[in-house]
Amino acid sequence: MVEVRSPFNLMEKAKELRKRGLSIDEIAKELNVSRETAEYLIEKASGEDIEPPRDIYVDWEPVASSPTRLELLGKALSNLIMEEIERGKISYPEVVAGMISSGVPLASVIAKELGTKLTLIRPWHYGGGKGLVSEKFSEVSDKKVLVIDDVITTGRTAKYTFSLIREAGGHPIGIGVIVDKKGSDEIEGLPVFYLIRASAII
Repeated sequence: MVEVRSPFNLMEKAKELRKRGLSIDEIAKELNVSRETAEYLIEKASGEDIEPPRDIYVDWEPVASSPTRLELLGKALSNLIMEEIERGKISYPEVVAGMISSGVPLASVIAKELGTKLTLIRPWHYGGGKGLVSEKFSEVSDKKVLVIDDVITTGRTAKYTFSLIREAGGHPIGIGVIVDKKGSDEIEGLPVFYLIRASAII
């Protein structure tokens, strides 16, 4: 793992989130790291001498804290998605689904830009358990659904989210993110649309 100097201590943050009852998956999502990195941070904070996994930390705070920046990135991602629709890479989505929590602001912008309905998906329940597609927003049953998140790390959450959409009777057609750390153009045969691809070079 390439050490990244960040404005806060990731190990302490992971430890604090664990004390608050978050699962490993929720901690990984909150910190924008892989599940393996979240486990490493918690175990290392407990004093264990373990080998770090390969990962890249993405500091999302300068964007996430600014509605203007979020809107601009959402519009940029919408523009990319529209290009892919026009090229026939995917069908026009009927619903845009934002992954709670980081994908929601982006999904709101993208749904507005594309003129589609919006729904929210919670891939993991607080403290673990099964995820859900929110029933307070647009239905996904018999709809083409485009998933939106901030970062793809391993693709595991995307796969699980696709399965939740299918269980609710919807048809996932792809996922759009700001940063792709997985480096794959597809997940389960569905296209990945990204603005930035981050790769470890060592």
